[in-house]
Amino acid sequence: MRVTLGSSSVAAGASVPVTGESFEKSGALITHRQRIVRLTSSDPSVATVSGSGTGTVIGVKAGTAWVIGEAGGKRDSAQITVTPPPANEVQLDPPFPRVRVGSTTTVAIRALGSNGQLLTGYTVACQSSTPTVLGAAASGTNCALNGLNVGTAVLRVTINGVTQRDFNVIVENETPARVEPSVRSPLRETERVSVNVVLRRADGSVIPSAGRVFGYSSSDNAVLSIDPSGVLTANREGTATITVTADNVTGTQVVQVTKIPVVEVLLPQAPVFRVGAQNGLQATALDSLNRQLSTAGRLVRFTAVDPTVLTINSATGIIQPLKPGTTDITVRIDSIERRTTATVTAIPVGAVRINTKTVDGNPGTTVQYTAQVLDSLNRVLTDRTVRWTSSNSAIVSINASTGLATAINPGQVQITAIVERVPGRPIDGEVGDAGLFNVFATPVARVEVAPTTVSLRVGQATLVSLVARDAAGNQLFGRTIAATSSNPGVAVADGTGRVQAISAGTTTITFQAVTAGNQPEGQPAELQVTVSATTVSVRQLPARP
Repeated sequence: MRVTLGSSSVAAGASVPVTGESFEKSGALITHRQRIVRLTSSDPSVATVSGSGTGTVIGVKAGTAWVIGEAGGKRDSAQITVTPPPANEVQLDPPFPRVRVGSTTTVAIRALGSNGQLLTGYTVACQSSTPTVLGAAASGTNCALNGLNVGTAVLRVTINGVTQRDFNVIVENETPARVEPSVRSPLRETERVSVNVVLRRADGSVIPSAGRVFGYSSSDNAVLSIDPSGVLTANREGTATITVTADNVTGTQVVQVTKIPVVEVLLPQAPVFRVGAQNGLQATALDSLNRQLSTAGRLVRFTAVDPTVLTINSATGIIQPLKPGTTDITVRIDSIERRTTATVTAIPVGAVRINTKTVDGNPGTTVQYTAQVLDSLNRVLTDRTVRWTSSNSAIVSINASTGLATAINPGQVQITAIVERVPGRPIDGEVGDAGLFNVFATPVARVEVAPTTVSLRVGQATLVSLVARDAAGNQLFGRTIAATSSNPGVAVADGTGRVQAISAGTTTITFQAVTAGNQPEGQPAELQVTVSATTVSVRQLPARP
């Protein structure tokens, strides 16, 4: 008796082959089935064994176990060592640690396997690239990080002495006692300046601000706004208080904004608008140095001379074109008034775009199609009617008005959205877009065989029942099932469930649903077949036509 392992060690989740052999007293190998070696594991929680004679050892968790082979009252064993699985990914918690000078932060180390599972029983080692900035020491599955000096360092984490991963760690300075923002005041409208911030200790000494993250806010963004980088923008006349925050310590300053007089108003010359397409008239206010001024807080008034051609919001300048024609528009900002002549034209459809180009589904799937209608300037038109068609309504039907499509039978169709280029035009003036709708047969979830075991004599045939079902358990028809025998010399079968006994022995026949491309689909079914040379009692089923 001899048990032979392909390798004496295996990682958890991996496998190695194992062979069990029996020998005559003469040393000759015994090959007949009565002396096939049965293989087992001494500790299935560490490693499992499958197969007889030749099999597979699968590592479950770190440890040692014995693979035992038994046949004819004889036994042998071989030791297998299961090592921890290699870490495919290393993560920190928190993922972006920040450490303050003079303090210690503990981060948890998570080791993940190849399929994303959290590993256990792993060892961790931690090393800092810059020990003068950051100290690092492992403690179980954690790393203790000590802030020594302001700066950055790379934390190298090693799992089980093999897998390594580098993480950037920022070491920050101490918390300030005071935050002192400083900016020139007053500011003129439209000016942009940066806030200078000084951090001080309780004794008044300055703390270096390199690497600090500041928070900025304004008490009145309409007067004075500030971006995340600390740049102020003076928007309109008034006063506002800016607040700067560093490490939960805040400082404030009041800033005044003065108004700049308007000396000129620029309007687009001869603007053109299309019926039904809402637009805004852009009016630009300039100061004496030709700098653009914000109109926030200023007196702004828009007026259309002929409101039957277009209407305009007196405050915002939003225009609603009503009919083709021309009209003058006057704009007044503070004391400056200017005029321009606007033209309104009809708006044709430039393009139609459906919401999706390709849809995949099964019979019964419904899809709500929508289409975006655009003019030649890619502006959305909302007053046009979309007509929907299917190239084959036996495969996919679609409501011509609503665009609700329903898959009926497997196949592929083209879904088309059509819109008249200009209302009232003949059919040759249409614009459209199309997409594909692919309808696939409902996938097979599993195959069922009944009965699951049969006994036959040599030369005998029988018929078993095969049923394909979907995920909800519904029976599916017209599916292709492939039959495979583990020992075709004993018995074979076909996709209709017909089983033919050939010689004495046992075999497992697997019935697998396959796609049109001959790819396996769903869970297969297994039939255990025993064939004997003697007569057995069996109910003979008629062959299917």
